[in-house]
Amino acid sequence: MRDENQMTRLCLDILRDVVFVAVMTACLIVLCCVAHGQAVPQAVKQAIAVSLKASNQDGMHEEGGIWGLTTKGEYVVIPAKPGQKADVCKVGGIVGLAIGDAQDPSLSAKLQTLLGEWHVHPRGSKMCDHNSLGIWAQPPSQMDLDNADDDVNIVIGARDGIVYYYDKNGVTKTIPYTEFIQ
Repeated sequence: MRDENQMTRLCLDILRDVVFVAVMTACLIVLCCVAHGQAVPQAVKQAIAVSLKASNQDGMHEEGGIWGLTTKGEYVVIPAKPGQKADVCKVGGIVGLAIGDAQDPSLSAKLQTLLGEWHVHPRGSKMCDHNSLGIWAQPPSQMDLDNADDDVNIVIGARDGIVYYYDKNGVTKTIPYTEFIQ
């Protein structure tokens, strides 16, 4: 009888450990999916659509922003002030944006936890000297990679229609904008 009770306890202990490992594995899988852009909130996608439309007005400047959670666990989306219009022939295909320079600073005050950031690489082009076509780079630049945080980092290529997820090591995923925005 005593051996049976010990065996039962041992089996229950093993079962508890197996369930714990299974739950932790499931949590890690979900976190990895979120970190690699599988779950961008709809409000962020709407802000990205607004940024893309604004950037496309002249095709020569970046738009973007950040998102995260408030202390109450609610999403807050914080569009940045537009980047400066630039001449693609003079800057070699690189344009910039201060991603944390909020259009509405009162939104920044609500941010408790940063979850992600996005910016648009413009679609514009221009004939430069010697009949060469100046175009903006669409994938994340080396500067983008160097500045990537541990949150979700997204570049939208306005000309190529690709959404690039990236981290410090490079592009981790691409998806057509039309699929992403759904």
